Amino acid sequence: MYYHSRRHTPDSWWLKIESITQKLPVRVAFISVVVAAAFFYVFQTNQVTASGYAVSQLNKQIKTLQVDNRQLDVFLAEAQSITRLNDELADKGYVPVDQVEYASVESAIVAKR
Repeated sequence: MYYHSRRHTPDSWWLKIESITQKLPVRVAFISVVVAAAFFYVFQTNQVTASGYAVSQLNKQIKTLQVDNRQLDVFLAEAQSITRLNDELADKGYVPVDQVEYASVESAIVAKR
């Protein structure tokens, strides 16, 4: 059996530190990429959430405007109804015509000088 001594020589200690420091830039670069990706993910998630909220608000506004539009259509139909027009004319003193008399023009001449 072979036994290994646990004593470190100064050279082996220095080699371990040197190998760690050589790998450090790779580790820092990897951690930086992971952190940047996490920030990007959070930013994109925030943007999607904000856009979803804006779309939701616009859909609510569309529904409100559609209800208002229907109410205005009903109001316009009521305002243009014959019954309402007859009532308003009666309120202003107009009377319905019982008999219509047409003027007839016997000659083709309308005016003389």
